[in-house]
Amino acid sequence: MRRQRRGQSRGANPGRPKASRSVLAQPESRRFFIVLFLSIAAALLNDFRIDKHLSADGVLYFTSILDSGDFYRVDATRRFAEYATQWPLVLAVRAGLSNVPALSAVYALGLFLPVVFGFAICLFAVRGERATPLCLPLLVLATVSLPSDYILAGEHHVMTLLASPILLLILRRSSPTAWDGIALVSCLAVFTRTYPSAVASAFLFAVLITYRLISERSDHRAALIRGVALLLCLATLVLGTSAILNPRDLNNREQFWKVLAVILVQPEIVLVTAASTLFLIGLAIRLRTGQMAASILAASSLALSLPYVLGARYGLSAHQSVAARTLTATLLPTLLLLAVLVHVCAPRLSGFPKVLLAGIVLTVVAGSFVHSAHWARYRGAMKDVLRTARGFVPVERTRLLDNPCRWGWASPGLSVVWSFPVVRAIVENPRGEPWVPFDPRLKLLLQKYVRYDPVFAGVDPGARIEQVSRKQVQGEVPVPVGRARPSD
Repeated sequence: MRRQRRGQSRGANPGRPKASRSVLAQPESRRFFIVLFLSIAAALLNDFRIDKHLSADGVLYFTSILDSGDFYRVDATRRFAEYATQWPLVLAVRAGLSNVPALSAVYALGLFLPVVFGFAICLFAVRGERATPLCLPLLVLATVSLPSDYILAGEHHVMTLLASPILLLILRRSSPTAWDGIALVSCLAVFTRTYPSAVASAFLFAVLITYRLISERSDHRAALIRGVALLLCLATLVLGTSAILNPRDLNNREQFWKVLAVILVQPEIVLVTAASTLFLIGLAIRLRTGQMAASILAASSLALSLPYVLGARYGLSAHQSVAARTLTATLLPTLLLLAVLVHVCAPRLSGFPKVLLAGIVLTVVAGSFVHSAHWARYRGAMKDVLRTARGFVPVERTRLLDNPCRWGWASPGLSVVWSFPVVRAIVENPRGEPWVPFDPRLKLLLQKYVRYDPVFAGVDPGARIEQVSRKQVQGEVPVPVGRARPSD
């Protein structure tokens, strides 16, 4: 009798939806998704190892923080993204750390931590449920974040990394706990001031939260959490729309729409994007024939992308990679919307779709390693110039000018950083560069961290000058550049 009652009590719940019962009662292993995340993390760590985080705006942010000892504030609408990535470097500078390579590593740590925290919150959001939604953060990292790794310092990365955990917390099937509420509200609070293109994702979040508030009978805690989350989404919409309509620089808004068209015609972006979206569509289709058709099309797109992702001479150039940040306004909302459809169907990831997801992620990761090798060679070529030259070096007289890895105005800053501890040469920006953050002929960077060759003595009276013998100054003895050679 006792066993019979136990059996009856376990089976007695006819009113509960079947899909919900299977999702909550049979959680999947996260090991597969964690392994794929670690592969993406390895690609990012490789970028940090070769100083790719100093490309484009990265070297400007880095040198500005070292010289000022404070955050580099670009725009009030991006303020929380700046704080989220720059705080370790600011603390290290204020603590008195003066080794430039070590400070560069601290800066890389600040850029990497949001990646780890974002995926950790995603794991937290799907606890006790099926792990299939973890496809979303992996695809977002692979198709939105990695293509724009020439501007790892960009605030759009923080917005991108927060979008997935926010959506998964909103879609969580069970009533939110206090910790769910803390995680969701915290992520949305930071999300409000990250990047203007956050408005597209915030609109989707607001619609989903409103639907759950209206359609579900929630307890007071759930209603409070979702109400606060909705207010934060509305704040993001207001702040983001204001930044779009009234940008700090009108040229930035015009350039954003121009480069949007540029990046959407890049074959590797188009094909990998098609593979990712078709993969999610296949998961969201209930008919088996439709699932197979979408999966076959996704696999075909992935196969066609291989020559571009792995075989291209340089892959995306520095300018094309920076332009890839526009994907936060196009591809990211698309992936989020498709993830909602996948959530409704609640499929179990297995078989060919599982292999396909691994193929997409690992192909992009392999491409990242291949393309970053080009940046490493560019870095080595510039270091060779810095070791062998002296004084100001016009970039037009080097092989660096036409290198696709070069970012327009970053050469002087990289010259100083990569010459630690003694700067003997500075590669100048091209003539006619429309905008430069500083002119090395008028002011020298990192005066508290590096010493300068006597050839720069007349540029900035505040610079520390490396002492050399009179014979060296007169040219009778070659200037010893070995001490200025940074470790590779």
